[in-house]
Amino acid sequence: LREQRGSIGFSIPSPFMELDDEGRITTISRTERNFAHKMIEEFMLAANEAVAETFTENHLDGLYRIHERPSPEKIKEFVEFGQSLGLDLPPLRQEPDWFGQVLKLVKGSPKEYVINNLLLRTMQQARYDGKNMGHFGLAATDYTHFTSPIRRYPDLTVHRTLQQFLQRNSKVKIKKTEDNHSVKEMGTFLSTRERAAVTAEREMNDRLKVRYMHNKIGDTFQAVISGVTGSAIFVELLDLFVSGGISLSTLKDDYYIFDGKHHRLRGKHSGRSFQLGDLITVGLLDVDLRRNRIYFSPIASEKN
Repeated sequence: LREQRGSIGFSIPSPFMELDDEGRITTISRTERNFAHKMIEEFMLAANEAVAETFTENHLDGLYRIHERPSPEKIKEFVEFGQSLGLDLPPLRQEPDWFGQVLKLVKGSPKEYVINNLLLRTMQQARYDGKNMGHFGLAATDYTHFTSPIRRYPDLTVHRTLQQFLQRNSKVKIKKTEDNHSVKEMGTFLSTRERAAVTAEREMNDRLKVRYMHNKIGDTFQAVISGVTGSAIFVELLDLFVSGGISLSTLKDDYYIFDGKHHRLRGKHSGRSFQLGDLITVGLLDVDLRRNRIYFSPIASEKN
């Protein structure tokens, strides 16, 4: 039902780290989502929507989780890149179900990870607000965070609002929280803290990944190009949930020109290219424990 109304089913994996008896990382893989995970997720989404609908129907000043429409400019840029990859994209419509159709086109292909990430980058960041503006990604008119009050403070405020309403047993508009802050102020503050928490988690994961790769210098890996700039190529390893960069200084066989429109580097003399979504074999060149960075170099046979 959720997919029928146009909810976007992004497939963005998260790292799963296995430890030995001494607490050292033995492998870093992608988290698997089985049927049980998906079923629980659906129940949680349904609960979140039900609570948000209660807020809307009863005109309560509760905290919503909103996700606004992406900018047309970013969508246009994605369409141009998708077409350059040879994707037969459906006619453009700036609705959630269009994004879902695109994801189905690449599901199970080597380009799936890259297209998921590129589409995600076209999206605006979800945030908390006292004004209900719907959730574009879920194609939901009403949405909030309700299911995790133990680990997420916004959910706790939602529980308190709902509890006050149920206890009063009347349609009473709640204008202030117990801390005497408006819901809008609370939403702005909690959105900021959420981003800080995400950054901290990402930095810790990067720290652990660097230490895991420290003893693998010289090893080779299969990877997919996940980003291209005028100074570097970024890759994501296929067997390990580890990413890193290739400096242009390691590409000594030619002078490479950055083509931002097509997300690629192209050799001036040879015509060889490194494009977003390409599969590539890389060797681990070095790791920087202090800056939490991993450096790769392309294997010569791949460039030829």
